[in-house]
Amino acid sequence: MAGPQLIYPDINGIRPDYGSLGITLAGPSGVPINLVTSGANIYALKSLNYSDNLEGTMVYGTSATPIGRTRGQYKAEGSMEIYRDEYDALIMALTLYGKAHGRTPGFMEVAFNIQVSYAPSSDVPMITDTLYGVRLKKNGKDQQAGADPLAVKCDLSIMRITHNGQDPVSGLIAVNAASVTGATSLA
Repeated sequence: MAGPQLIYPDINGIRPDYGSLGITLAGPSGVPINLVTSGANIYALKSLNYSDNLEGTMVYGTSATPIGRTRGQYKAEGSMEIYRDEYDALIMALTLYGKAHGRTPGFMEVAFNIQVSYAPSSDVPMITDTLYGVRLKKNGKDQQAGADPLAVKCDLSIMRITHNGQDPVSGLIAVNAASVTGATSLA
């Protein structure tokens, strides 16, 4: 199946920028985690970075050149920088989400999903990447003098990333709500 056809040069086209992104948070069961009363979209992320890789090991045997490679292990990671007020709202929302689902974990123990969506142009469907089983791994607060608003840098532990709905490797184990939250069932 062929994907969208790009035409170059793109003289009058507009490429999406950071302000074009729609970023939402949800619990593993898909229930939105709202930090503000205006809904699930997060507008206060200064940056969001994520990547995944699949690195196999070369198999050599008695040859100087590889005779094959292993499939490897899939790994995903990320980071975000979020303004301080929204960070405080996020950790409170994660704590409340955990309690609402039968646990009283610390906020760094609660998994959530992040959806990042944008439309490259008006005639192309929305593209959505989903980060599954995200947990806050490290939170760094670096306050300094100046006019810039306070922000918190967070390293993210991510179970899996789908790129525009496409799995990066075949045979992935489904990330279900109970496994990432520790709850027995989620609504």
